[in-house]
Amino acid sequence: MGDNADALMEQRLRQLEAENWQLMRRVLQLEMLLDVLNEVNAGETLPATLSSVLSVLIGTFGARCGLAIWHDDANAAWRVAANRGVDDAFVDALLQRLPRHPQCDHAADLTCWVEQTLPVCACLQGKRQALGLVALGEKLTGEPFSAEDHAMVKAAMREAATAIENSKLLELSHLKDRFLLNIAHNLTNPLFGIESIVKLLLNGQHGDLTPSQREWLLNVQCGVQQLRMLVDDINQLARINFGRLELQRQPLQIRDVICHTVAAARAHAQSRHITLRVDAPDNLPLVEGDFNCLCQILTNLLSNAVKYSPDKSEVKITARQDAAELIVSVSDKGIGIRKADQKRLFQDFFRADDARIKRIEGTGLGLSITKRLVELHGGRIWAESAFRKGSTFSFSLPLNSGN
Repeated sequence: MGDNADALMEQRLRQLEAENWQLMRRVLQLEMLLDVLNEVNAGETLPATLSSVLSVLIGTFGARCGLAIWHDDANAAWRVAANRGVDDAFVDALLQRLPRHPQCDHAADLTCWVEQTLPVCACLQGKRQALGLVALGEKLTGEPFSAEDHAMVKAAMREAATAIENSKLLELSHLKDRFLLNIAHNLTNPLFGIESIVKLLLNGQHGDLTPSQREWLLNVQCGVQQLRMLVDDINQLARINFGRLELQRQPLQIRDVICHTVAAARAHAQSRHITLRVDAPDNLPLVEGDFNCLCQILTNLLSNAVKYSPDKSEVKITARQDAAELIVSVSDKGIGIRKADQKRLFQDFFRADDARIKRIEGTGLGLSITKRLVELHGGRIWAESAFRKGSTFSFSLPLNSGN
């Protein structure tokens, strides 16, 4: 009986490991494509965009070297956008060999010749001609590129080409939303399956676990919970962007929203001896809004303030009237934000390039969702921060017309 239980547990663990690996691959693809689309969105020129995309691909696959070239239509010539360690003689020969007027049907020939030297090559294909090429050298690990790796690179270049051709930020945004919604949908079922298996094993349904097996399963459970947060955030972001989130508006006293949110956050703050201080008069005018959405706005800001604050510090929540609107602010004495990062705080998936921030879990969507929810209420949101000294996030809400 014991042998059968052990065999069943091993089978379950192998199944879980396989499903977890597939899930990680899907998440890797999601992250890479999002990075590529964000670089396309931020790129001012085609060479600059290709250079950034190449950096994303090299980082994703751990390639030893890489090359990005683009077609200069004005001079009917190929130019180097970025060369990361590829032999110059090969690059010169490539530029001479490529056709001066690359048509759509040249794409296969272009990539085939490059792949004789570099293992992965994908064409940035426009509607009428090739816009550029990106190629990767061998992996630093020595591991060969799989068929799935090739497919991921080609998918990234297809999405980049579509975004470049569309050129309008709105089209790019819709493309990202559709892609994200599809990815979130495809991740939901595997996540549910993994969660169920992990729960059964941790509850001892298939026999006792060794300490190392329990630790491994707890790590998997933690990873699944993080992915669940990401999927939930993606779903909400897509609902907002597609206009599917309907606000249940009613006259509200903002102090009620603050007190409700602070009560929910107090236990987490107290665990790190962080004091939550509220300064919101009882006689503030009413605002009109969705109670749950306003609570989420404040929860996101308060959660960030607590996460990035040192132990035994203070987080302050204030509310005040300013002409025809209310201003709500959340201030902390935490790690602060570099000035260069502040203008990107509310972008999708943005996380500051700061080692202290990267050590703390997050999806990079909280502030983006918060901004959209504030704007749905007719308000605005902004941040003031001094690096390593603290931050204040504020948002405004228009007063209720009945005041």
